[in-house]
Amino acid sequence: MSSPSPAASEPPGPARLIAVCGAGAPTGHLTRATVEAARSEGLRTRVVDLAAVDPVDGPRDTPWDVLTEVAPRAAGAGRYPLAATTALADARVAAALAAVADALADPLTDLVVVDTGDQYVGRALLAHPAAIVAALEALLGPDLAMRSSDAPDADFPRLTAARDVAASQCGLLTGSHAVWRLVVASTGESVQAAQDALTALVLLGARVDGVVLDGYPRKQDPSDQRRQADAASEVLAQTAGTAVWRGGHGRRARPKGGPVTASPGPVAELAPAEPTGDRVAWEWRIEMPDSMVSSVRVGVDGDQLVLATGATYRWLSLPAVLRRTIASEAVRGHAGLTVRFLPDPDTWPSARDEGEATT
Repeated sequence: MSSPSPAASEPPGPARLIAVCGAGAPTGHLTRATVEAARSEGLRTRVVDLAAVDPVDGPRDTPWDVLTEVAPRAAGAGRYPLAATTALADARVAAALAAVADALADPLTDLVVVDTGDQYVGRALLAHPAAIVAALEALLGPDLAMRSSDAPDADFPRLTAARDVAASQCGLLTGSHAVWRLVVASTGESVQAAQDALTALVLLGARVDGVVLDGYPRKQDPSDQRRQADAASEVLAQTAGTAVWRGGHGRRARPKGGPVTASPGPVAELAPAEPTGDRVAWEWRIEMPDSMVSSVRVGVDGDQLVLATGATYRWLSLPAVLRRTIASEAVRGHAGLTVRFLPDPDTWPSARDEGEATT
């Protein structure tokens, strides 16, 4: 099965991107503060507000459009892998991705600020391109190619072109040029919401460099509100794996000091390392923030390592050296998972011989 998670490619142009995402809190305060700070620094800034995106006014023939049009008559050409059925999203997400791509490619733009609103929309933005690639590749089988070879307006070229566009979108929001900032409410309940949202975003490839407590109580607010907010801030500072600061009520887009595009602290991200091992056993380490290790489930689906939290899934293509192995165990440890693999006796002659010798 072809990979549903193609390697992320950097978008054209020098623009950087900040995505603002909310978990039970409004994102408007942080978006406006970010734009104002960027423009005060002389950055040419464009805003993509998903609440204002209308797919009717968006581009035609997006990968989503091609898939929904061609898939019914291409049925039987291929099987949708599981990775393709969990996050296909909708036309609005497809239009939003096209708008982000246009903004990043604009040579007159230095910074793109994406306001996703609710975290679930942000998750859809992150997951959509790879899911579309997986679905299109499932349809791009030899049967469809043969059926389309003699037709002047064949489906096969359209699917191929749509697959290439979707693959180019996979790095729009996850490359080194992009960071995400998560907005949560300044209450005791915000801790779990922030941790859940942070885990899902990081799992999907986001690089989160800040958690912002929106509407942090001021001195004149009731003392119990301030105590709850202070407690939430302290817990998040210890567990988030990234910077935590107070937002809303006209406060800054980031903590004191430094340009708005500079990460104010460590970046919470998922980072697969190179596998290590020999012909006897291998290990593949997946680095991630401490706060998400305990909640992530792991499995193998064909040539894909599957990571999951709640209803959010991430498929990572197994490196070539691991594709003739069997996953034996996954061990949670400090700052990540270690997945161990053993040779598959059906594909490694030496492993099969050793197994026969011990029986």
